[in-house]
Amino acid sequence: MFAYMGGKTQHIKYLDRIFPKSSKSMVDVFGGAGWVSLKTQHHAENRIYNDINPWLASAFSCFKTEPDRIKDLLTAWPHHNAELYRQFQKDIFGQQSVEIDTLSTAKFLYLQTQTFSGNTLGLTSSVYFNKLKSPQTVINKLNKPHIIERLQSLSVENKDFSHILNEYDSEDTFFYLDPPYYKLEHYYTSVFAHSQHAVLAKMLSRLRGRFALSYYFFPELEQWFPRNKFNHHTYTLVKTSSSAKNKSIGTELVITNY
Repeated sequence: MFAYMGGKTQHIKYLDRIFPKSSKSMVDVFGGAGWVSLKTQHHAENRIYNDINPWLASAFSCFKTEPDRIKDLLTAWPHHNAELYRQFQKDIFGQQSVEIDTLSTAKFLYLQTQTFSGNTLGLTSSVYFNKLKSPQTVINKLNKPHIIERLQSLSVENKDFSHILNEYDSEDTFFYLDPPYYKLEHYYTSVFAHSQHAVLAKMLSRLRGRFALSYYFFPELEQWFPRNKFNHHTYTLVKTSSSAKNKSIGTELVITNY
């Protein structure tokens, strides 16, 4: 099961100051909600969005090829309807196998936009109705010409990070990576084990291309990415919970090899 944590929409202006100005290819390795792919000012001839979550990958494929169909479906269904939410839960997560097509992807988006941020989406995830959490948020974004234009430039992948790094690595490639939070991997996905942070670090240390890696600080980073070989950038950000009532100041860390 998957959650939609870690959206970087508020971070773009800080990340763009750290990112290189341009590259031949930019790869968003842990694409998630896709904010970096959609909003960064980094110039790239080729843009690749990747996420191991097949539903998110399908969503971006549908956003690119069938935006009107997605909008029509999300518009037709009543918003903030608990009965419909529970029906879609059964349709998506209550069966052994589900065909991932435009209809099922729209149902996934309906669930995703009405679940409390931080809850893992699945058969038991709870409804969270809020004016800021609605399928209308997806519809609004797909009505923006600059979003549609950027989507048209994206190639969409649904692969493990190791396959993406191996496949796209070159001196002309820039990778952005926002992996699951260290020791909180279970909030995101069942397919990214805690041990994979070390695997990711080892692969990045051998990378030919440039990378920017988002993390919160933890001691192992000093060993994996020593400051005499990698640059450690920080910025502070006001973080607001999904309830919009609790705010805190967070320090974000971005590690680069350039």
